[in-house]
Amino acid sequence: MPTPESAQNADFSNASFSGAFKLNEDLDTSLSPISASISSQILTKVTRLFNAGLEDIVNELFQNARRAGATQVKVSLIESGNLRIEDNGCGIESAQTLLNLGQSDWEGEIVESEDPAGMGVFSLANRGAMIASHNWQVQLEPEHFSGQAIATVQPTEPRIGTCIEFPLKAQEQKRSLSTVIENAAQYFPIPVSFNETDLPRHDFLAGAQMIKSWRGLRLGVSGDYRWTQRSRDGALNFYGLTVQAYLPSLCCNETTLRTRVDVEFAPELKLVLPARKEIVQTEFFEQLKLELRKTLYEAVARLESHNLSHTHWLEARNFGIDLSLARSELEPFTPAIADHLAGQGWNSPQPIDATTIVVEVDELEAPQQQLFARALEKSDLPFTFLAAESKYQGYPWYDELPRLSFERIEIQIGDRILSPTEFAGLEELPPQGIVDQITAIVTRKQTGLSNTEMRLVLDIGFGAMDELAYTPSLDEVTIAITRHHSLDPYELAELLEASFFSPSEDSDADRYETQREDFRESAQEESIRLLLSSEAALKTRIEMIVDRYLRWIVPSNMKIEVRVSPISSDENPERTLFNRSVEIIGNPEETSES
Repeated sequence: MPTPESAQNADFSNASFSGAFKLNEDLDTSLSPISASISSQILTKVTRLFNAGLEDIVNELFQNARRAGATQVKVSLIESGNLRIEDNGCGIESAQTLLNLGQSDWEGEIVESEDPAGMGVFSLANRGAMIASHNWQVQLEPEHFSGQAIATVQPTEPRIGTCIEFPLKAQEQKRSLSTVIENAAQYFPIPVSFNETDLPRHDFLAGAQMIKSWRGLRLGVSGDYRWTQRSRDGALNFYGLTVQAYLPSLCCNETTLRTRVDVEFAPELKLVLPARKEIVQTEFFEQLKLELRKTLYEAVARLESHNLSHTHWLEARNFGIDLSLARSELEPFTPAIADHLAGQGWNSPQPIDATTIVVEVDELEAPQQQLFARALEKSDLPFTFLAAESKYQGYPWYDELPRLSFERIEIQIGDRILSPTEFAGLEELPPQGIVDQITAIVTRKQTGLSNTEMRLVLDIGFGAMDELAYTPSLDEVTIAITRHHSLDPYELAELLEASFFSPSEDSDADRYETQREDFRESAQEESIRLLLSSEAALKTRIEMIVDRYLRWIVPSNMKIEVRVSPISSDENPERTLFNRSVEIIGNPEETSES
């Protein structure tokens, strides 16, 4: 690879250049000092500085009125169909500054706190506008904003403040106009009227459970769902202009605590120009986010109790906030189901007590968790089984709790002890999967004590589970059942669905309800075959088919009897209406309505 030194010393005497590259014998100009400048060509692009939407224009003109010291803004839809915005501020002394892109005549505190860009009036560049102030007025068209034409300023009677009129699109007049004005006014610090009606204004932090001031900002915390980060109101209020921002939040007590920021006087906070719809990622903004996290913990400290993780508890402590320990409660243990679309649900936490034992199942698939739960349910262990919750690791009350973890399943046939995989691999399975004994091996653990192995009795087991890293389909599983089981077909079918029904989301798959119905039919048929007989399973299968596909087409006042015969070995399998094994006995009969 060439080095800078080799490039500097390279001999180009025999090189030839073509296209856009040309040998320049005098290279002194390329080494001249450089500085930033603005090309006049930027004026041809001013119609793209703003999106030309009504919301942007109204917000920009409201902000200019506020900076001008106005105490009232009046908005009117006039007869011509234009929108008029008037204020009683100091006005614009000279029209010459209107089209000076990037030049701002604001002074003092306004410059310090807001860093105005001198571009606000260019939000009108796509539409044009009539602007009047002091003793002048001017009609500006798009070509005036882009520097392609010269605008004539006309003298007028002296006036207070500034008046701006601009055209509306037809759809804006009919649908969105009032909504845009009301939204722009609701957090604006100055009273606004629309067509002579005063518009309501609100505190941006209304509903906060805690508010504090920090470096010219008001910081608020609330569990109100309307404070969501994707809310139309945004997360930061810049003098009525709301800005979307991802600010810190915290889940606590089954509620998400969210933060908002209301600007009072914060020169360090910078917004992306010209539209101010984003926050510049400065060091100040990073400090703000840290302060918001601290504020969240300060709000939690005011609560009677909390369920924060130990990690969050430590973070609060690092901020100098001493929170109480999280409530010593856990949800009841509920085994996972294979259906990833159904959701696991939520159970109310229970306080821990002397009977509590934590069930650890993080690394278990749904079938293993279902069997583990059944073994615990059938056991006579004197415990209340609660679910493990890793976020509490580090709290003494949690770390000291006894725990149960699943180890393996053993299936016994005579004097042989088999793993589920060994059972599934038998050349000849026992009739209807009947085995002598099934045992779940679990380990009891507790800080300061030796681990204890426990053997829990099961009446059902699933083969081929040890080596599968996924939830298999029902036809991939071998089922073992003890001689003295307590299962009924309905209960077993539910267990199979919870353990193995995992719907496909492929584009060519049946809809969810169809897949679930098909699985339930297969599970019911398999359950009856295992627990009753193959004849009972066949009868149930036929009943389900009739119920699913035939019953709904028979009118309520009609009775139809159907007889189905098996196909004989010499019968043509390609049956027609004249060669079939389904026979309707008699004609459909009308029955009296009951």
